Amino acid sequence: MYEILIKLKREVIIMGKYQKYAQQVNDIAVKAFAEYSKAEAELNEAIEEKRRYPRGGGVSAEFAAKAANAEARYIRANEALKEARKNLNERRNDIKAIKNSLVTELNSTYQADPAKLDTNTLELMKSGILSSDEYASLLSNAQAAGNLTMCRMIAKYADDEAAAVREREGEDSQNARKFTAIAIKGKENGGGGSNELAWFNVLEEAYNTTADNPDMISAWGELTANAVNNL
Repeated sequence: MYEILIKLKREVIIMGKYQKYAQQVNDIAVKAFAEYSKAEAELNEAIEEKRRYPRGGGVSAEFAAKAANAEARYIRANEALKEARKNLNERRNDIKAIKNSLVTELNSTYQADPAKLDTNTLELMKSGILSSDEYASLLSNAQAAGNLTMCRMIAKYADDEAAAVREREGEDSQNARKFTAIAIKGKENGGGGSNELAWFNVLEEAYNTTADNPDMISAWGELTANAVNNL
């Protein structure tokens, strides 16, 4: 189990802007899970020793001493596992604090900035003359420039255009679907960090589930791989 946890920790390679938050969660989880696994292993060994040397199970002084030691070891190990379990639960608050930090950074990053408005592009979109391909090109340029405000504006006007096209051509209009696809893509790029937050929620839920079911500790990497890669 310890080897698995160490391997998982080494394999979490942080590359993206927000993946530092995934690393923080992983560090907390790996440490808490290692402590729990160690305490659980110690308790299992203590239980086995207690079975070998039960109280009142022998007549010699040596056996009685071993039985007393086994009982004491069992009590200590049982308390240690309780503490490890408590620690698992307390770490949930640490992860919530990390989430709050992520939300603060996302709010700052995705806040609409009037200085980022491209008035020429806005006028073109208002005119209604742009094709879906032209919208796609505008969105691509905004993404390349890191202009999240314009990503949101393009998404908004693409949504409006999709509705107008459906009104003219019907609900099954392929052209309307193209505008809708652009709107969705624009919202994903400038939509206030909802995607990043959703992936962090996956991490948080994976920790909570594993903390409630420690038998799943060895699956931590599998449970969180997609979230780490997408955050």
